[in-house]
Amino acid sequence: MYVTASDTVNVPVEFENSQGQLAVPDAGSFTYTVFRLDGSVVQAQLAPTLGATATEYSITLTSPTTTKVSLEDSETLLLRIKYAHGGVTKTQRVYLTLIDEPRYIITDEDVRNALGATDLILTDDMIDLHQTYVAVKNSSYVGTIDFDAVLIGGGYNAQLANDALKYAAAASAITKLRITLIKTHTEDNISVTHFETNLDALGAEMAAKYVAAMSELNPQLRIALTQVSDLFVVSTPAPDLITGA
Repeated sequence: MYVTASDTVNVPVEFENSQGQLAVPDAGSFTYTVFRLDGSVVQAQLAPTLGATATEYSITLTSPTTTKVSLEDSETLLLRIKYAHGGVTKTQRVYLTLIDEPRYIITDEDVRNALGATDLILTDDMIDLHQTYVAVKNSSYVGTIDFDAVLIGGGYNAQLANDALKYAAAASAITKLRITLIKTHTEDNISVTHFETNLDALGAEMAAKYVAAMSELNPQLRIALTQVSDLFVVSTPAPDLITGA
């Protein structure tokens, strides 16, 4: 999960028995520790006291635990959770990616709106705005543009940069929609049927809108970007829209 560096993050934990059912852990067995991926300890092991009937707990991590020391785009921490039930030890691992304050203003809901999807069909964990931001910012198709400066500079160019991120994230989400999209499901005991969607056409539309926004930001790359879009649409497997690889 992504966490803005130095912010407070609450990580919910559910305790389960060997059958996967919620259960009260053995007394005194619940602990958690935070590491960097090189094994260094960020927060030493803690052993919170649980209520006698507790089957869940919310771990709260605050600065300086969530302070990012790397100068790169992100840094990943490992939250290791341990507890026992019936004498059997269970371990959970949660990876926290610390990122700088986002420079973009688009949201998961903006990506859903671009695709005409609801949060039932396209959930937040199917949309990766930060990864899209990093990919677009580091793309050779950005050229000599300082993408971060454009994002925070305001005006029409900032809108174009945010639009480019939105449509790139939407195009990336199409792959997950192919796997998870269902035609019929039940909501509140009512059967709901979705209209069939041409995902190829929808993906091509998102790619074209990404190209249009990036081409306005950097007109010198208009031809190259259009070629990438064409390849993205017709190739199987398609080259990555952002990197061209």
